Amino acid sequence: MNIQRKLRLFELLVSIGCKEIEVAFPSASQTEFDFVRYLIEQELIPDDVTIQVLKGAKRAIVHLYNATSVVFRRVVFGLDRLGTINLAVSAAKLFTELAAEQPDINWQFQYSPEIFTATELDFAQEICNAVLDVWNPHHSTKLDVQIHHYEERSRNGGSNADAIAYVEIAGDLFQGLLHGVGIHSNIVTASILAILSAVNRALLRVNTETQAEILKLYL
Repeated sequence: MNIQRKLRLFELLVSIGCKEIEVAFPSASQTEFDFVRYLIEQELIPDDVTIQVLKGAKRAIVHLYNATSVVFRRVVFGLDRLGTINLAVSAAKLFTELAAEQPDINWQFQYSPEIFTATELDFAQEICNAVLDVWNPHHSTKLDVQIHHYEERSRNGGSNADAIAYVEIAGDLFQGLLHGVGIHSNIVTASILAILSAVNRALLRVNTETQAEILKLYL
């Protein structure tokens, strides 16, 4: 899309209430870079809306990710588990240092272990925890660890088939990975039920104060 079409889409997302918008991938092309700069320089980003990071934004998201699967570690990176963790940790430290140079921006950090579904669960948790140790999140600093997994299936055939959705969530307010399942004739409803199922499991792991924090994040 060109800048004009991107702008129409951005304005639509803002109008329906989206608060975190992945407007572009600035390093991917000149068009992407120019569009994000246009939004910033023309002051088109509402104060309560967060976009992907470029200098000058009031609220910015920095998303860090690296592949963590066995094949990528061995074939692409040529690294073992520790080397892959060090790769993520060094990038997280760099993000922290660069963000500190621009204290006027409200920063939000995100981390994703890419190709999570082909990564050993214990290693996915280990590398996420290593990044968390660098960023040291607390309740006044929102941190998204996006290691979520989603799948949907049909339980039976025909026009009256039910949908079943599986979801996996993780968060800094509770330990470990949590799963949820939802079943409904409507796949969207099944997905929502799966998320609620996982959140309910999260509530069982935490105290009352933290329960309120989880509900604000996921509901």
